[in-house]
Amino acid sequence: MKRKYLTKRYDGTPSRIKFLGFDFYIQCNEKLSRKNRETLLTKSENYLGSIYHSLPISLDEKINKGISSELDCSLTDMELLGEWNSIYERYGYLIPDFKDKWEKKFLKGDTKSYKPSNDEKFESKINELEFRIRQLELQLGKKRYVENMG
Repeated sequence: MKRKYLTKRYDGTPSRIKFLGFDFYIQCNEKLSRKNRETLLTKSENYLGSIYHSLPISLDEKINKGISSELDCSLTDMELLGEWNSIYERYGYLIPDFKDKWEKKFLKGDTKSYKPSNDEKFESKINELEFRIRQLELQLGKKRYVENMG
């Protein structure tokens, strides 16, 4: 006899709804797995921070365009999906880890015909370096936190 639950539970049904870039799929209960949610929230903080600080627009424009430096962890997984996918579609090329994936999807083979200017190349390199520095700072911060625990 089947058990009845108050909330919809994950039954193994594959989903077609995914977080772009990460390739995390929403389960049939409209939630991410706990591990994927944690990964999304921690990594997206770095990614969104680098996008937020690299865009040469004013604070007002960032607010009007819905660009934030991190995802709100109080949102449901479906709300996070909408917010993340929107930002990824517009600014995914600024994330070094997802740049190739973004170009393959959104430029559709035009990557060879598109030649970035020197300014864009330098900006891209600077963004990559800033991203790597943030990752190293986070790793260093975690090590200090663990070392000072005892």
